[in-house]
This record gives sequence, C-alpha cells and structure tokens, in this order.
Amino acid sequence: MKNQFLLLMIIINISVVSGCVNYERDKIDKTLLSSDQLIELVESFKYPSSKDIIFKNPNGIIVDNDSVSKLYQLGDYWFDFYADSSGRIVEAFIKKASSDDLLTRQRIEEIMQKGPNTYFELIRCDSIKSILDELYHSDQSMRMAQNIDAKKDFSNLNKVVNIIEQCGMPTLKTVDSKHIDAIWLVLQHSYLRYMKEYFHYIRTAGKNGDISMSKVAMMKDRILLGEGKKQLYGTQVMSLADGVWELSPLENPETVNKRRSKMGLGPIQEYLKTWSIDFDIVQKK
Repeated sequence: MKNQFLLLMIIINISVVSGCVNYERDKIDKTLLSSDQLIELVESFKYPSSKDIIFKNPNGIIVDNDSVSKLYQLGDYWFDFYADSSGRIVEAFIKKASSDDLLTRQRIEEIMQKGPNTYFELIRCDSIKSILDELYHSDQSMRMAQNIDAKKDFSNLNKVVNIIEQCGMPTLKTVDSKHIDAIWLVLQHSYLRYMKEYFHYIRTAGKNGDISMSKVAMMKDRILLGEGKKQLYGTQVMSLADGVWELSPLENPETVNKRRSKMGLGPIQEYLKTWSIDFDIVQKK
C-alpha cells in the first residue's frame, strides 16, 4: 500500500508539474540528449544500467529505481536523459510521454530485444573447455555481484555463437556439464533473437541428456515471454517494488505442474516459495 501511494504521488507530481511549470534544472556539465543521440548510445552499448542513472521527478526530487520501473511498465511515461561532458548518461527526469517519446521508446525496445550482430571470432576447438570455463565465471560473477556489463555479456555471447558455428554444439562426450551450462547461461542472458536462433541446440542437448530438461523449460519460458506470450512452465518471475516478486504470465495455470513434471521440475508451489509468491490454483489431474 505504501509503495502504491508513493507511485501515485509521483504520477500526480509529473502530471501537474509537466503541465504547469517549467523548472530550472542544474545543467552544469550536462547535456540533454536528443532521441537520435539516445538511440545511438543504445546501439553502441554505451547506455548505462538504470542503477547508474539518477532518476528525478520534474521537481528535481530523486525517485527510486523500483518506482521508475513501475512507471515504465505503465507505458505512459518517458525520460529526458542528460549526459555529462564525457557523453555518459548520469541523470534522467521523468515526464509524460509524447507521441515522439513513445516512438523513441519503441525503437529502443526493438534494439534491446534484437541485439547487435555477432561477428567472426576464430575459435580453437581444442580449447573450448578453457574458453567455456572463463565464460561461466564471467557470467556468474557479474550476476553474483549484481553488476551486469552489457558489453561483457555480448562478448560472451559472441564467443558462444562462434563456438557453436565453428566447432558444433559440445556434448558430454567432449566437455563437462559445467561447460554446457556455460553455453546455456550465456544464451539465457542474451537477446531474444539469439535465444530463438540457438534454442534447438539447447532442446537437442536436453533430449540427449547433455543438459537438464529444466533448463530447456526455463529458456522456452523466457522466449515465450519475450514474444509477448504466456510462459508454459512457470519458471520466470518478475521483480516489483521493494523486493516483492510476482509470477510472470502463465498459460493454463491449472495444469502447470503436469507440464513441469515432464521437464523434471517440481511443483510450482514449492518453486515459488523462493520469492515468497503464493500459488493457490488447484491443479487438474
């Protein structure tokens, strides 16, 4: 209730201020970015994590990231982004989105979903174990530290794509399970375009026993959600405000445990306890 009240007050502030008053902002060594400049930053991986941007309402009051995320999900708001003298985005002011803002937002979301093109990188196929060891450590260390580097993620993805294209998809006859998990992790944390393109390798690895079918289910769910559809296995959750989590949209929830069982997953009720999410939909047998 407290979070909903704060969100409501932020929206009211934006609506009133943006319609009536033009506040003078501290623009020392800061430049308002045009839509083209913002898109260029996104395309070149120079768009920072939201954690590195100070978000403010039109009054200049700092707004926490959870509230910003909720506002973004409403779809009617956008931001004036300001960059410092080095061109790095450091500050953003929330505002009601204009028709041009919505077009910019749509373009950026398309870029983020599609991702950039990978490029040729020579891979020594007799060294893929050591390469995959490095990729596993890189992916997991970033996420354990909650400090995701988009450039590093893409570098990891580029290596995985080149490994598969040049050496084929590894199996447990040639590598260890950790190495195949590294490929899954990098793809799972990549763009929808690449998850879709290489999913059949993951699915085949699952059918052959080289990777758990639960990981196949997790990637399938992520692909479906990325396509704007409902997930099948209930493996994906989303963060709301103040550490509150919610199950992402789920297809036919009354039979989810039957589907989960086929993929080696336990009951969804137990799975969701990790995020303190209650699931009380009666399951059909």
